[in-house]
This record gives sequence, structure tokens and C-alpha cells, in this order.
Amino acid sequence: MFQEIYPARSAAEYGEAFARLSEELGELAEAVRVFPAEPGYFLSEAADVFAWLMKVKNIIELEKMVPKKQYGRALEITFCRSYPDSCFECGKKMCACPPILPSTIGRIAHEVPVGRGGFSDEGRFMTPNTASEFFRPDAA
Repeated sequence: MFQEIYPARSAAEYGEAFARLSEELGELAEAVRVFPAEPGYFLSEAADVFAWLMKVKNIIELEKMVPKKQYGRALEITFCRSYPDSCFECGKKMCACPPILPSTIGRIAHEVPVGRGGFSDEGRFMTPNTASEFFRPDAA
């Protein structure tokens, strides 16, 4: 459906489509901010983000010479594997995990090149243990 609405004609369209996707993400962020006053704005912007994400996907599939009948199939398979009928972490149908999983705390900081920050008191990063305590649900 999205290939018919937003057809990909060449890989050169990627930059423009990605720019539009980024713009729509910004509008979605604004919609989240004003949600209490304008809840309908969120639905409109979420749909726009999805449509432009599909445009980017179509360009990638065109570039990889995926047959048009197979457009979206890889995304569908990946989506189903990534979001099965239960949570990967807690195993429940309705996720009961804390808002910030301990397994994610500090992951990005560990990937920062040496010399670009530190975990000391004067450093820019929290250790995973410090972050776990800081973001604990009952810390408030």
C-alpha cells in the first residue's frame, strides 16, 4: 500500500525521505508534549511518522532490488520476531518490567570511546549501579 502511495523511484530519494521522516519525528515529539490539550494531534503525527518510515523502507528495498511482491516482508518478519506474544524480559503477555530495565542502564556509556567522558564524580556519566539507584521507581 505504501509503495503505491509513496513510490520509491531511486535510491537518490533517501536523503529527502529521511529528512521528512526526521521532520515528522519532531512533530510527533511536539504532539506528545501537547497531548493533554490536543490528543488527536498525536494520532495524526504518529501516522505521518509511520508513512515516512515506510517510504524509507521502500527506497531501501528498491536499492536492494527486492521484488515488489516481497516489499515489506522482511520488515514484517523482523517485527514479529522482535515483538512476539510476550515480553522478552519478563515473559508476560502484558509487560510488567520496570520503566528502565537494569540491562539497558549504562549500555550506551560503555560504548563511548575512551577519553570522551568518565564515571568519576567529576565525569559526565553515571555508573550502571548509580543509574540503577537514581532511576529506581521508589527513589522519588
